[in-house]
Amino acid sequence: MMAAAPIQQNGTHTGVPIDLDPPDSRKRPLEAPPEAGSTKRTNTGEDGQYFLKVLIPSYAAGSIIGKGGQTIVQLQKETGATIKLSKSKDFYPGRCNGEEVV
Repeated sequence: MMAAAPIQQNGTHTGVPIDLDPPDSRKRPLEAPPEAGSTKRTNTGEDGQYFLKVLIPSYAAGSIIGKGGQTIVQLQKETGATIKLSKSKDFYPGRCNGEEVV
C-alpha cells in the first residue's frame, strides 16, 4: 500500500494528500458483479477506462495548466489521460466561485 502523496502547488507542498494505491488494492471492488442487479452508476468505462472529476479552485488552475499549457500537455502525454477544463465562469452546481472543499 502506497502512502498518500501531497499535492504540489508552485513547487511547494500544499499538505493535501492524494491516494496513490493501485485500483486492485482496494478492499471493495468499484462495481458490483452483474448478477447482483445493482443499479448504481460506475466510474469505469469500456476497456477499463476510469473517469475522475477533480474540482480545483480558480486560483490554482494556473498551476495545473502551466505556462503556455506546458504542464497540462505533459500530464496528458505521461499518463495518456484526456484532461478537460471547464470554461472560466462555468462553476460546479451550487458554487459561485469555483471553489469546493473536499
